[in-house]
Amino acid sequence: MIKSVLTKVEKGKYLTIRYFVNFMIGGLVAVFPLIINFIGEMAAYPLIENNYYFGMPLVIQGSFWPELFYNHPILYILLRLFILFLFGGMLASIGLAVSTFVKNRYIVLIVPFLLVLGIDVLSSAIGNLSLSLLFLGNVETTWEIPVILFVGIFGSFVWYYTVGGRNETI
Repeated sequence: MIKSVLTKVEKGKYLTIRYFVNFMIGGLVAVFPLIINFIGEMAAYPLIENNYYFGMPLVIQGSFWPELFYNHPILYILLRLFILFLFGGMLASIGLAVSTFVKNRYIVLIVPFLLVLGIDVLSSAIGNLSLSLLFLGNVETTWEIPVILFVGIFGSFVWYYTVGGRNETI
């Protein structure tokens, strides 16, 4: 990072904007391939109703909001993309927070994924929701997803704002 850049903005505003831009880019990187895939699938199968016999995966009872999937499928997909956007932004923000005390860029890249892997092992060991790469598959909507999002986003922001305020030179 460029250490001797003179800006006309105070450090708190700079850190907040940097965190927000990092969060948005992380979310877009997580969601962009899925949006392209969805557009391609809509071009191939535009108006076919969801049917098990056509090889389409169904959202069964006890899954992530099956009523919304069958009544408003586009809204369901947008909601799932929004949740994945939040998780992508959270992982990018955790990396940004870790970068305040770790200077090796490869370690900064791998720490968020190791953290998710550790949380997955711990939550699976105590019998709660698995946070693996398929955690947003057909799982019930529980309190754990919003809590993990809140703790990850808010915690990484507080960490970056407090520690980054001491480490960043603007």
